[in-house]
Amino acid sequence: MNIDLLKKYFSNNCSADEVEEIVLWFKNNAGGVNGRTILKRLWDEIEESEVKKVNFENLLDKIHHRINIENSKKKFSGNKSIINKVQPFIILLTKVAAILFIPMLLASLYYYNKSNIALNQEQIYSKITSPNGSRTSFELPDGSKVWLNNGSSLRFPIQFTGEYRILELSGEAYFDIAHNSKMPLVVRTGDLQVMVYGTKFNVMAYPEDENIAVTLQSGSISLQKLNKDHTQSLIKLKPNQHAIFNKKHQELSYMDIKPDKFTSWKDGKLIFIDDPIDVIMSRLERWYNVDIELKDEGLSKYTYTATFTDEQLEQVLKLLKVATPIKCKITPSRKLEDGTFSRKKVLIRLKK
Repeated sequence: MNIDLLKKYFSNNCSADEVEEIVLWFKNNAGGVNGRTILKRLWDEIEESEVKKVNFENLLDKIHHRINIENSKKKFSGNKSIINKVQPFIILLTKVAAILFIPMLLASLYYYNKSNIALNQEQIYSKITSPNGSRTSFELPDGSKVWLNNGSSLRFPIQFTGEYRILELSGEAYFDIAHNSKMPLVVRTGDLQVMVYGTKFNVMAYPEDENIAVTLQSGSISLQKLNKDHTQSLIKLKPNQHAIFNKKHQELSYMDIKPDKFTSWKDGKLIFIDDPIDVIMSRLERWYNVDIELKDEGLSKYTYTATFTDEQLEQVLKLLKVATPIKCKITPSRKLEDGTFSRKKVLIRLKK
């Protein structure tokens, strides 16, 4: 939904087709995460002078007129021809009432939002989680776009206030950040935080992993180590650079790369370039929500270069078996006592 069209709707300047588009959007999309974000941005941008433009006397006239039409309908209920003529007019007035009621609702929400902020300064947070085996995309309150990978979550305030826009990430996410030099964005991952002004980058920070990986696609970001009472600047990344922070040893390394390898997951692709089998299996576990076990130490010597797009797990394993002397055994998921299902398991061995 275009926010300018909503503003036009607020001002009662929409055409019939635009009204139809707005009504369908409110019915089908306004209640979702993106819909709520758009409406929140609209309420934030409403000026008090705009609210005063709502003609409430005209609103009452329209409502009274609609009531009179309804009464006329009841009075002449025995005349079908009159009913057929009145009914389309009532439908038209219903649309007019919708056009008038929505601005009044927005005005009420505007005043409520302003007074609520004044009375209660406590920040309210939202948390979005992408379940295992799935990916989720949404917009932040400032219009920034986020893609969450499998088993990841992002916590953020429903309204950015103060000096920074602070996000808390667990797992992996790709960010396309709206520029705001007056309020930089910060992504916190536990041991590390990323300082951002407006850019596109990827952060992989699953709690169980020994490393935090940050990939910069465009723009500029700074990595900072989080200590108890202060932050320590580590490095300022340039586009097409990939940084790895080891949580155990508190060490940072970086390299020049092709960012697609680390960001293509948001488009449904898995790209591997000379990656060892344990790295590949770790990504496949999250991607397909399965447990994979490597049964032979000799498997560690094998590396793979491949791109997978929308393949089923069985197809991926078949391609890996063609490239290397391995065999795979898949154990289907089973129903547990509590009614849930266990994860599918894959055992990988060397061929003898």
